[in-house]
Amino acid sequence: MGKEKQVNQKLKHEREARCWTLQEVADRLYELCLQEDPNCAIIAGDTVGRWERGFNTPSAHYQRKLCILFGKDALELGFISKSPYI
Repeated sequence: MGKEKQVNQKLKHEREARCWTLQEVADRLYELCLQEDPNCAIIAGDTVGRWERGFNTPSAHYQRKLCILFGKDALELGFISKSPYI
């Protein structure tokens, strides 16, 4: 059986709290990526939507950029879950 999708409510909440559209997040990510690599790929708003809906998970590269963009850490954006052993 395939992996069950997990909606990322935290990422969606942070975007909505700023009244940003999916495309605005994508455009802002692209601007951040351009600072490191002038040949970086354009990011689609649909991609951000798939991350929020749990169809895909952003790569470690984009997780770091999203943390910078929102001023949050990976736990606060729902990329990792807190270990029950801590």
